[in-house]
Amino acid sequence: MADIKHLFREYDFGRLKKMIFLNAESFFSFIDIGYEPGETGLSFKEIIEAIEPFIPLVISDDCLEAYLLTALSRDSEELERLQNQFMQNAKIKFVKNIFNARSDADLEEIFDICRTIRDYKEKSGG
Repeated sequence: MADIKHLFREYDFGRLKKMIFLNAESFFSFIDIGYEPGETGLSFKEIIEAIEPFIPLVISDDCLEAYLLTALSRDSEELERLQNQFMQNAKIKFVKNIFNARSDADLEEIFDICRTIRDYKEKSGG
């Protein structure tokens, strides 16, 4: 969590307010261009991928649609593509929630949720 805290405290997200990205990959790549890695030297994309299993899913309409399509899919390639799309949407929603946090207390609340998910998964073996 230290790297992600470093990122969201040190990175100037103001320059992103009027930008539109075609996909998550372009968003992560753009952020990495001006990002000075923290203690572990991980890129922004690597940080998000490392905490992916602990990201709280914010179920918006597009995430729900991708989830339902995944549940209905019988084609393994389509299923994999839909699962990927679902996780990309979840990661983007997570980053937006962090981006919109108004204070350190808001950030800590988000990170506490991630820690709770991590602790639960560690205890349950999943």
